[in-house]
Amino acid sequence: MQKLKITHPDSANRIEKGIVLGWAVLVVIVILVAAALARFIVGGISAQEFASPEFMNGAANNKINADQFTFSDPWVRATPPGTMTAAAYLSIGNTGEEDRLLYARSDGARRVEIHTSSEQDGMMRMSRLDTLPVPADGVVQLTSGGHHLMFIDIPATFVPGESVIVTLVFESAGARDVLFTVRDVR
Repeated sequence: MQKLKITHPDSANRIEKGIVLGWAVLVVIVILVAAALARFIVGGISAQEFASPEFMNGAANNKINADQFTFSDPWVRATPPGTMTAAAYLSIGNTGEEDRLLYARSDGARRVEIHTSSEQDGMMRMSRLDTLPVPADGVVQLTSGGHHLMFIDIPATFVPGESVIVTLVFESAGARDVLFTVRDVR
């Protein structure tokens, strides 16, 4: 077998530089793809949720699986670092039969509870509700100072502009995913 002789040292140099440049380009592409995936994952939306038809069809309107329900202005209060709770608000419109909100859940908190605030002896008090009625052909307002969702034991700070998916579970209609936007309302 005959060895290949390179007659010009510049040719070998150019080949080596081409190989190094090719690898450098490949590494940059891999880094960019990894960064894009990390941003996607850290953004709080899993690949399954992002790719689901319900999410794709309804996320822009903040209405996912919305059939008889409409979910208007869903938002959660931004939190300073170290805070373990946050309140969330929205309006639930119901064009169907009377139903009840049984509970809520989210990856944004270890627990999500239905709460109400009321004045007792000149003091505002907050208490947990077992369920929340949603009247037929009606609207339930979850607002500051009234009914609201309470995120309990949140693992990360809620940053303005980010979003979190909350699953609302109704007695008859089942589960509905709603995209809540984080707002700073200081």
